[in-house]
Parts: sequence; structure tokens; C-alpha cells
Amino acid sequence: MKKAFDIPELEIIMDTVLDGFIIIDDMGVIQSFNQSAVKAFGYQAEEVIGKNVSMLMPEPYRVEHDQYLANYKDTGLKKIIGIGREIIAQRKDGSCYPMELAVNEMQLDGQRYFVGTIRDISERENLIKELKRSNEDLEQFAYVASHDLKSPLNGIKKLVSWIEKDHAENLPQEAIEHFGMIKNRADRMTKLLNDLLEYARVNTKLSDSETVDLHKLCHHTLSLVKNNDAFELSVPQAHINLSRTGLQIVMLNLISNVIKHHHQSHGIIEVDISPCTGGYNLSVTDDGPGIPEQYKDRIFEMFQTLKSRDQVEGSGMGLAMVKKVIAFYGGKVSLDITYTSGCRVQIFWPSKNNTFSMG
Repeated sequence: MKKAFDIPELEIIMDTVLDGFIIIDDMGVIQSFNQSAVKAFGYQAEEVIGKNVSMLMPEPYRVEHDQYLANYKDTGLKKIIGIGREIIAQRKDGSCYPMELAVNEMQLDGQRYFVGTIRDISERENLIKELKRSNEDLEQFAYVASHDLKSPLNGIKKLVSWIEKDHAENLPQEAIEHFGMIKNRADRMTKLLNDLLEYARVNTKLSDSETVDLHKLCHHTLSLVKNNDAFELSVPQAHINLSRTGLQIVMLNLISNVIKHHHQSHGIIEVDISPCTGGYNLSVTDDGPGIPEQYKDRIFEMFQTLKSRDQVEGSGMGLAMVKKVIAFYGGKVSLDITYTSGCRVQIFWPSKNNTFSMG
């Protein structure tokens, strides 16, 4: 760090941290510039100390920065001080890159200074772009696969039906059973394609947070699930602030999964929710057979089923869909491995406004 603050110990500490540190006075003039800042911008400390910090920014940030300082001195209103923000920085060679900037104020010997902490986020931004491109590729693949494969599957089913109709009197029972298996396999493949497309597109369907009647939403969701008549659903009368679309996708998949894999034709499903720091803790508990030990580590992966598809129709995408939705909002989903009377899925769902009211 060079050289306005003649404190050797502080200079050593500042030059060893990974983040860049830049100290300016209340006129925007650079007073200190640590080694990480040197690496980030390509300037040596002596090239920037004594000059306005706006030299490290392209337009329009250069003009905006001077206005921020002037407004703060005139009004005392803090716009970027004490918070982080993303801006574009400019290196010595003129190239620009995304940077995360946090600014804090300090007083030293009656003089006001501002300490800027900087971090190059180019790699993170590139990863975000690559992830976005990969998601777009997945969605495109799922759409093409769904569209191009559904037609021949439907054709196979029609051909089988025509053969059954034209030769109904002459077909042996074994052939009729085999034709039934062919049609079931075609239906299964069609459902798998539909679920794959739904999985690929789920992020584009999710909505912003709003006030949701949890009891009403869950009971409406149960009504959409096949073979639901003999299942009792217990849900608290609670109003919460979450994505309605996201919550409905999650509950639809969890409830249908319980009914599909229950060892009896009837059962109990309990939904519970409570506010916590940063969001909500949500759980869905059932009195079914539970999850076998060998599946517990991979139950939320794609194409995982607890039983043979000849026993239970399913694509194995339901819990993977749940995980993707929760991850989209920055939450976590897991199995409660201590619960042994059935199955309990635990969810932490972040919310900036985790309001909670009963009734």
C-alpha cells in the first residue's frame, strides 16, 4: 500500500489480502492502493496515488462517481456507502471487466476517507453466462426430443390398436398382453418426454413472491392428483410470502409422489411450515413405507424411481423437479433421515419478506 498512510504494519496487512483495497479522500483522490488492486487494474501504486479514482472506471461510471461524492458531501445521503454493488472497472490497457465494489467510510485524524473493497467477478459472470447457455441448450434439446419422438410413439400406439382391431378374433391372449405392454411403454415414454420438457422449462415458469394461502393451495393441488380420494391432507391455515407457481410445482410433485409410492390405498399427508431467519422451514410428512436406505443419497436426482416402472408408472423426474425449483430460489431440500415412520421431506425456502399469519 502506497503511501499516504505511513503505517508499516497496516501496509503489510493490506498487501497480503486477496481483495483489492483502495482508499480515497473526500475529493475522490486515491491515497492507498494495495497489491491486489495492482494486479486487478495493471497500474502500479505510484501511477494512481494522487489521482482521482474515476480513472479506474469507464463512462458513464466515471461521471456518476464524482456525482455520488458531491451529493454525499452536500446532503449526507448515502447511495453506495455501506453496501455492495456491481460495476464495470477499467484496466490500464483500456479493457473493462465486471467488479464487485463495497465502500465504507472512515475517519482518521479528523479527515474523512472512503475504503473501497474490490473483487473481480469476471469468472463468476462467465460461469453464469455458460450456465444460461447450457440451460437454453437443454430446453431446446428437450423441446426437439419431445416433439420429434412423440409422433413415432403415437404412430406405434395407433399401429398396435389397428392390429388389435383387425385381428381381434385371431390373436392369442399372449399377443394381446404383449400389445398392451407396447402401448404402456409408449405412454411411459411420452410422459417421460413431457416431464423432461417440463424440467427444462421450469425456471422460465417460476413467478415472484406473493401472499399465498398455503392451506388452499395444497388442497387444490391434492385435487389435481390421481387416486387422491382416500388420502387425508393436513395443512395449517397459514398465509406466507412465496412464489405461488414454484410452491404449487413443489407440492404437486411431493403429494403425487406420496400417493404413487404409498404401500396402501389410503394414507395421511401432513404439511407444516414455520418462519425462520431468512425464510421458511417447510416439511411434507407421510405415513408411507419410507425411502429405502440405498435411495436416500440420490432420491432427488433425475430418473430415480423407488419401484420398477412396471409396478409404478413414473418418469423419476418429480423430486428432481422439486430440487430444481427450490435451488432456483436459493433454498435447500433434503430427507429427514431421523424420521422412520414414513418419509419427511424438509425444505428451507428463502424469502426476503417472510411474513407469516395463521388463519
